[in-house]
Amino acid sequence: MLSRFPEAQAQVAWADTLVITQSDLATADQTDALLAHLQEIAPATPRLQAVQGAIDAEALFEAVKPVRFRLKQAQSIPEHPFYSSSLQLEQPIVWECLKTLLEDLLQGYAGHLIRLKGVVYTVDDKRPLLVQAAGETLFPPVRLIPKAIDNGRGSLVLITNGNDAGLSTALMEAIRSAELCR
Repeated sequence: MLSRFPEAQAQVAWADTLVITQSDLATADQTDALLAHLQEIAPATPRLQAVQGAIDAEALFEAVKPVRFRLKQAQSIPEHPFYSSSLQLEQPIVWECLKTLLEDLLQGYAGHLIRLKGVVYTVDDKRPLLVQAAGETLFPPVRLIPKAIDNGRGSLVLITNGNDAGLSTALMEAIRSAELCR
């Protein structure tokens, strides 16, 4: 992703701290390549590695000390083609149905869909469900602890490469037309 999108490189360059996650899904060579690329983009930025979502809180708090002027003088912040849209889900949904729709969406819009994230409510459990995807990968959902202010309405945010409003429309239409999702 860093090589494909200059805006991702700009985010890395401006970050106060970089937390590397999901390294358990990468090979040692992939991790080494990422670390080398991060060193090239932001050599002064502290880097921490989370292991299966866990991170040393003390190290994180120690690392989060803003540093100014990390970009080289000649670098500029690039324009970006990112676009985001948000979908509101008023009713609980059947997770297996939504999972299938999201997997189809990720495959059908490979290269356009950068990130998908959100919280949805399902018919089989009152706890909210955290849903995340990046590229073509839908990650295992995580049940969250309900809050007193939970209203049972879910939302999904789609971040795309370019203004691809048809993607969010296609997903909403698929959810509305799928009987299993109700």
